[in-house]
Amino acid sequence: MGPRDRDPARISGAQARPGACREAGHLAARGGEGHQGEPEPHRRSGNRGRGPSESAAGTRPGGRQPRAQRGRTAPQGIHVAALAPRKPVTAFDVSVGISPRQSFDSWAEFVKGLEAEGVRRLWAIDSQLAMKDVYTGLVVAALNTTRIGLGTGVTNAVTRHPTVTANAIAAVAEISHGRAILGLGAGDSALYGIGLKPQKVVEVEEAIGFFRSRVDAVPIYLAVSQERMCQLAGRQADGAIVMGPAQPDMVRRQVEWVEGGLKAAGRDRRTFEIEFIAPVAASPDDVRSWASTQARLLAHHRELPESLVPFRDEIKASEESYDYAEHLSTHATHSGAVSDELVRTLAIVGTPSECVERLRGLQATGLDSMIFPLAGRGRLERWRKLRDEILAQIIV
Repeated sequence: MGPRDRDPARISGAQARPGACREAGHLAARGGEGHQGEPEPHRRSGNRGRGPSESAAGTRPGGRQPRAQRGRTAPQGIHVAALAPRKPVTAFDVSVGISPRQSFDSWAEFVKGLEAEGVRRLWAIDSQLAMKDVYTGLVVAALNTTRIGLGTGVTNAVTRHPTVTANAIAAVAEISHGRAILGLGAGDSALYGIGLKPQKVVEVEEAIGFFRSRVDAVPIYLAVSQERMCQLAGRQADGAIVMGPAQPDMVRRQVEWVEGGLKAAGRDRRTFEIEFIAPVAASPDDVRSWASTQARLLAHHRELPESLVPFRDEIKASEESYDYAEHLSTHATHSGAVSDELVRTLAIVGTPSECVERLRGLQATGLDSMIFPLAGRGRLERWRKLRDEILAQIIV
């Protein structure tokens, strides 16, 4: 019996009010003061542009959810007034995992530090073989913060039954007073590591429809890289988390795919957020583990962008040597499969001025915001350095 054959108690918007999703507010060059006065996100009305045959609960008569809601003109969790007119990238998030070696007490202090330093949103990685439980981490974060957005970065609809995920993210939304976001993907390290394969695009679409019917007040951000997933995000999600090489030609193509999905569904681009995961470092060694993960993912692409064609053999070797138990670990042995040159191509590596130049190139592709991965020790100090030496220069 699948999720569409059940009808568990629906988790209402009253339980899970949307969090801060692309709110107005600029990250200050020092200390993030510009985020302290962000407006409280507006509650959404019971009917958000649904057709006449849909109930205010978001389901068809009889409680059944259509395969996926299309053409949503006001995606959930989005404060429309904060989106128009389009502005340069000024919002910055971080992506982190909870190491098995890190205590939850330490995690709580770290998240409090991120909030104090002006981080808009925290995306917690869900990879059960390499990291501690994501929902436990988000609950701890919710209990120790008051403003920062809290998202799964990202989960999937396979390792946990969708009803379990819906229940878990609704709890985070309640405890955090509406700051939860469901970051969802087809599945990667969490699935490959236990001998399973990522979901097909149609299965991800079905999962989105299910989550809409159960936790419709929690925004859904879809992790994407290839064309069909990018288009699905534009049609069905509240935001897209774009993954892949930090190369403007590739990112621009991905943004266009997402925008194509928005256009096909008749949705307003201004009500949708496109984020990009942008690792920044002074040395290739600082982001080599992340680059090895990206190289492995690129091995599944049907075609490589021109900038990566010279690295085809290296990319294949990365896939063959990857150890999912060391996913994104700074000590991962498989990191040695990627050269300095490939790391510099995939990530943003160099002096502060060089990194600023590359980030500005990515900004020009049409992105709305960026997510910066933080791994290893000293993460809070590295965030401060990144913010003060680099990000402060790209805020207009």
